[in-house]
Amino acid sequence: MITKEAISRFNQPVEVDSFLVIVFAALSILVNAGSALLIKGEAKDNMNMRSAYLHLVSDLFSSIAVLVGGVLMHYYQVYWVDCVLSLAIAAYLIYASSGLLLKTLKVLMQFTPSHIKPKDIEGRILQLDDKDIHFEAHIDFNNDIRLSEASRVTNTIRAMLKNEFNIYHSILQPGYGSRHLK
Repeated sequence: MITKEAISRFNQPVEVDSFLVIVFAALSILVNAGSALLIKGEAKDNMNMRSAYLHLVSDLFSSIAVLVGGVLMHYYQVYWVDCVLSLAIAAYLIYASSGLLLKTLKVLMQFTPSHIKPKDIEGRILQLDDKDIHFEAHIDFNNDIRLSEASRVTNTIRAMLKNEFNIYHSILQPGYGSRHLK
């Protein structure tokens, strides 16, 4: 929309009340800068906050451009600069949002997170030899016990498997009442 308007006004620049442009751009710079500073810390680890932060920073840069344009229009009557700045802002917004869009698509498409290296995992798995014994079992308790008690029992079983049978990898799934679901 911004691009379409900017292109249509290239041939017929519109005189703009540049003083109001300067005032509102200056206020927008203050609000956007303050808001961006407030959420900057949370933007590093949270994609939603990063999106909000990038939006505020984009608005901040846009407001700076609008302020420069307002000054040029007010003091030099260069009204075509409004069209140029609108196109530049539109291009910047596309550029700035593309990285976040790509990260969001990777999350939605369930790509491997960038900090996880599948080759490292593969290498570690390949270090396991055919002498490693793996044990999986479902342990169905007779009584509905507390989670801490179930953990104590499964840890005791793991220790027994390790010490008496040399089974160093065991997956034990505790449950209650599941044998009656047959």
